[in-house]
Amino acid sequence: MRYDTKMRGEFTPDFPVMKKNLMLNGFIWENDGKVNNEWFQGLLKERESEAAQDFIDLFSKRGMDSLCDVDGAFLLALYDQYRGRGYLYRSLLCKTSLYYRFDNGKLKWSMNPVDLLNNNILDHIQTELLLVACFNNNPPNNESFFQDVYRLPPGYSLTYMNGDIKIEQIEKLEVKKGNQYRSIWGYVEEANELVDKTFKRRFTSNDTVAVQLSGGIDSASVLSRLKHIGVPVIAFHWSFKGIDAGDETSDARLITEYLDVPLKEIEVSTVLKHKNYIDQNWKFFTPYGHSFYKLFELTAQKIKEYNIDTVTNGHFGDHIFGPLPDISMNNHLRTIPIRERFKYWFESIGTDRSSPALEKEWEEISPKMFLYKDILTNKSIELARSKSELLRFPKNMKEAFLEILNHETESSLQSNLFEKNIHMMYPLASRELIEFALRIPYAYRNIPTGGIWVDKPILRLMNMGRLPSKIVSKNYNYNMGALDEQYVIQNIGQVKLLLEDSFLTQYKIIDPDKLRKALENKKMAAKLATSLISCCMVEIWLRSLHRIDVKKLTKEEQHV
Repeated sequence: MRYDTKMRGEFTPDFPVMKKNLMLNGFIWENDGKVNNEWFQGLLKERESEAAQDFIDLFSKRGMDSLCDVDGAFLLALYDQYRGRGYLYRSLLCKTSLYYRFDNGKLKWSMNPVDLLNNNILDHIQTELLLVACFNNNPPNNESFFQDVYRLPPGYSLTYMNGDIKIEQIEKLEVKKGNQYRSIWGYVEEANELVDKTFKRRFTSNDTVAVQLSGGIDSASVLSRLKHIGVPVIAFHWSFKGIDAGDETSDARLITEYLDVPLKEIEVSTVLKHKNYIDQNWKFFTPYGHSFYKLFELTAQKIKEYNIDTVTNGHFGDHIFGPLPDISMNNHLRTIPIRERFKYWFESIGTDRSSPALEKEWEEISPKMFLYKDILTNKSIELARSKSELLRFPKNMKEAFLEILNHETESSLQSNLFEKNIHMMYPLASRELIEFALRIPYAYRNIPTGGIWVDKPILRLMNMGRLPSKIVSKNYNYNMGALDEQYVIQNIGQVKLLLEDSFLTQYKIIDPDKLRKALENKKMAAKLATSLISCCMVEIWLRSLHRIDVKKLTKEEQHV
């Protein structure tokens, strides 16, 4: 079941301000609860008023913990008129942010943080977090990029009563005890069962689904599973023709021919030559610090031509099956059965595990710092040192999952696509799969063989016979940053126009002199391409907020 309500409302000590008593946004697939299942049946029968009362009865008897039994990625808002209680909830798998502001006993909430602010929106920006936005990283767990506006983290509930609020964690990721197999094949078999179970639960209609196919193993495995269970699918692929370092078109064609699935190619390289690849008139309410927004726009337009409104991809594949941050060989060996340790150790001899060396001074701040240091002011570099905890990579897989579930950039994308009536679904994001991933031995995420390291071996073995052998064995990553490099080299003038006299220079994030020097050197500009585009996207967000301020001020002046 999918729900498309725009979540916005207010709880006060006297009354709620809501379009309806029960508001839902997102997907609800199944309720695993053994008792109090009436609300789910009410939703299935499209009787939302009955479901609302069932929710109220359930929460009054068992609290909101019962929502742990629900398999879904959704937001919920509910008001109990009789008890004067308001409830907000964001499920663990929901990647769309829900913002709230609590002031003088009143609670306002919305999917759009700007709804919670009055005039002078830019004055509400947490300027010390602008650098975090430029790094395409998150604010602290429950904060937003706006002062006094907070986010409800995934898996948390908020209860409003008597002019006060109570926030509780309802769902947690746990490393549960499970089978410890004697070889990798046990994990392959369990993963296959979990993926099949998840896909069959979530795709129950005959509606056609769009699959964003890169050409890699993650999205290819999603396409294969959907085809296998009988879901009508069309693959959409971004073709980077002429950008060899990033083009996987031949692989996408091979996959779709093998699976007998329609393929629609979206030509990207020609779009780069036009200045609207990055459009300074885009409207963002939260920062979107990535270069691919135009590609998602083009994809949304394309799938609309086929009357499709749900798009999936292989997102989460890297996290569930891929390698952890670099750890010692000793830790690798400790996680697998004794009889396999010698073979693993022997294969690893002479296999290069090195990664590019970074200057220690900058790496201590952030692994991304080398991409930014040449355009930042000295003040923002010192700020980066003080905010280094927000700029670093996750320390372990549990942190990595929580970060990706609560990422503001992806929430921004989902919200903007929602406005176009396009809904993102992540079929590999299930609680069972994530908790399974937390107990996969380190050594089965990245294995040495034939002098090279092969990542995601479990996912590869799962797809033997399901996908072309070339795709299963492909062990190299295309450089998606090549697209950024091409754009910056071809459009240095636009980058300069956006950033040289910008809000980011006014806020002392970017040093205009350093920026000019970097852009004068094509080699340097190409090296910094990803960071330059991320800063451009943050600047576009700030300009979008400024236009809202100007529009509000103009309306007020006309009213006077």
